[in-house]
Amino acid sequence: MPKHRFTRPFRPGIALAAGAIAITVNSALLNGADCLGLPTAHGGLLQLLLRWLDGRPSPPVNPLTALGFHGLVGLGMALFYAAWLEPRRSAPAWQCGLYYAAVVWLLNAGAVLPLLGQGLAGSRVLRPAGIAAFAVAHTVFFVLLAVLYARWCSSAPTRPDDAGSVPAP
Repeated sequence: MPKHRFTRPFRPGIALAAGAIAITVNSALLNGADCLGLPTAHGGLLQLLLRWLDGRPSPPVNPLTALGFHGLVGLGMALFYAAWLEPRRSAPAWQCGLYYAAVVWLLNAGAVLPLLGQGLAGSRVLRPAGIAAFAVAHTVFFVLLAVLYARWCSSAPTRPDDAGSVPAP
């Protein structure tokens, strides 16, 4: 095990900034795919949560609610990455982001979308190009998040009393 394991500080401010940029780029890529006629998986997690809470097969979702939820999930994933995954990484940041992307994509493709009746990776409702576009936008989010977080942390002050730094869990 590397000696630095679990010693890098958790910087929530940097995580939120990196997450905000990454989720904005992700949203732009998904919107671009839609504009090109490539529908992608939209709001699967929100639909699943609403189904469990509401009990209806396909509860209506306001587009602004969906966008806000998408942003909040992205920021939550950024905080999780910064607090739990990044302090443990021994590979370059982009590789850790790629790993995080693969794990989350597999959970979405193998659990969330099938539970919604959309099939593996949404194959019952999406064309292969839409599945691929979603995978690309999804992967860009996680890799960009990891790279920005690592880069900004490496140039940030490292004093223990730094407002953006608290000990990692």
